[in-house]
Amino acid sequence: MRAGSAQGIVPRFAIANMLDSGHLRVLDPAQTFTEPFHIVYTGRAANLTRRVEFVIDFITRHGKVG
Repeated sequence: MRAGSAQGIVPRFAIANMLDSGHLRVLDPAQTFTEPFHIVYTGRAANLTRRVEFVIDFITRHGKVG
C-alpha cells in the first residue's frame, strides 16, 4: 500500500469506473484485514432504524458471533 491509501470493502459496481481507470485495485484476499469488531446492542429495539436492524441481523447470520 502507498502512503495516504486505505483498505475498504465496497460493492464492485460502486467502484467499477475507478477499477477500470486503474485508480483502485482489488487486493489479494490474503492481504485484506481480518480485525474483529463489536456491535453493542442494549435491547432497545424501538430506537433502531430498519437499516441498523438489517445490519445486525446480517452479521449475526453470516458473521462470526462470540
